Amino acid sequence: MDIRPALEAFEGPMGTQAVVTEPWVKPISTQIIWLGPLEEESPIGTEYAKRGARELMAVRKDEVPELQRGSIINAAGPPRDIVRDWQVDSITRSDRDYFFAVVVPKTAGM
Repeated sequence: MDIRPALEAFEGPMGTQAVVTEPWVKPISTQIIWLGPLEEESPIGTEYAKRGARELMAVRKDEVPELQRGSIINAAGPPRDIVRDWQVDSITRSDRDYFFAVVVPKTAGM
C-alpha cells in the first residue's frame, strides 16, 4: 500500500502550465510541479567550478507518456517565474503517475 500523498493534491496550488516538446513529436500541453532546486555535493577541488541551476520537476505520465534526456519543457519556473525553455538533463526516477526530471535552463546552442 502506497502511503505517500498524491501529487495531484498539489497540482492546483503549485502546478505550472507547461509545453513538453520531444524530438519529432507534436508538443504536448500539460501541468508540471516544481519540486525545488537540486542540492548536490561538490567533489573536493570543484568548489569554484561553474555549475548551472538544476531544478527538479514532476511531469504527468498520463499526458506525457514518454520523457527523455534532451526534451524541452517550456514553463514558468524558478527563481522569478519567468517563462523559458528548460532542457531535461536526466530522469531521476518515475512512478506510475509521474516522471521526476532534473532540468537545466536551455541556453542558445544547447
